[in-house]
Parts: sequence; structure tokens; C-alpha cells
Amino acid sequence: MTPSRLFILAAICAGTATAQDMEQHAAHVHGTAALDIAIDGNAILMELHAPGADIVGFEYVAHDEADKAAIAAALEILSRPEVLFLPDAEAGCAVTAAEARLLAGDEDHDAHGHDGDEKAEDHGHAEDDHDAQPEDGHAEDHDGEADGHEDAATHSEFQAEYAFICERPERLTHLALPYFTAFERSEQLEIRLITGKGAHGETVPRSAAGFALEGHF
Repeated sequence: MTPSRLFILAAICAGTATAQDMEQHAAHVHGTAALDIAIDGNAILMELHAPGADIVGFEYVAHDEADKAAIAAALEILSRPEVLFLPDAEAGCAVTAAEARLLAGDEDHDAHGHDGDEKAEDHGHAEDDHDAQPEDGHAEDHDGEADGHEDAATHSEFQAEYAFICERPERLTHLALPYFTAFERSEQLEIRLITGKGAHGETVPRSAAGFALEGHF
């Protein structure tokens, strides 16, 4: 996992873009998602990385309508941060941008806002591309793996980026995490917060009520 350009920009603006701050999260682990949060002035930027198994229960390329429907539904939810990550109501935060995508193997399909149906359709094309591989099943760029499903499972990941603007950022104290209710297979979030005061990391289990922002900016 690597931080997005949006997140790096926020870290630079906050004056904390050190090598340690930009250190990558742990490798792809089922049950564990990563959430980067940058707060700069009245702006909150977030970037989520979650294994496909945590979100839809599988990591192979969608091969039937049920799989495609599950991906489309997940992308719609992931495109709505207001139902996943909730800053304090008193801070008056509103979503200004949201984008979700699924990375599977070498395929990268974007879904903006609630355009989940298009996403699912595009993702299905990845299966067609896989079927066109040589009969020996070895993809040239996949370290000789013979099983396309295994390769997709190695790389399948949902990603999302969000931006909020808050009317009263001084009242930010807490981030509620209904994300765990939406995606019951997710066991914990590795949260990394970057503000003008520096970087703070914490692993938050699904049993937690949320993540404390107070005292970090």
C-alpha cells in the first residue's frame, strides 16, 4: 500500500511529511483494513485500503452476476463516507469528494460517487482478459502463477478516498466507525493520523466505539 498524492499533499501542508510518516502500512492481511487520515485546517482527507475478502467475502475475479452485484453494492457503500466514518456532528463536517475503486490483479477500475453498476460491469471484463491468456495458464507478469483466481486473490483490494470540509474544526474530538457495521468481516482498522502536530498511529478493533481525534491537532 502506498499513500495517495492527495494524502501526501495534506501531510506536506501539515508540515509532517517525513519518511517515517509515509511508511507503508502492514501487508495485505484479511480482517485488517488501513485508514489514513490527514487534518489540515478545516479539511479532513481520508484514504481507505481494505482486502476484498473483508468487503465482499472473496478475492477472485467476479465470475457470475451474484459476484458482480456484491462488488457493485460494496462500491456504492464505499462511495458514501457519511455512512462509514463520522466526525463529530458539532464540527459541521460535509463530504466534498468521494471515490472508490477495486484493484484486482493488474486491473484498476474506478468508481466515482455512486457509480457502482458501471464498476461491476468493468470488473467483469477482467475475467474475459484472463480467459484470453495462453493455455498453460501462466500470466507473463504474475510470477508464473497458473491459477488466475489465486493471482487475483493476492492483489484484490478495495480503495477509497474521501474529503470533508468542517465549519467548526476546533470541535473535532472523535471519529465514529460505522464502517465495522457495514462490513462485518473486517476485524480491525490500522489508523494513521497526520496533523500539524505530527503523526499518530493506532490499531482500532471492531469492538471500539470509534477513534479519538482530540489532542492530536
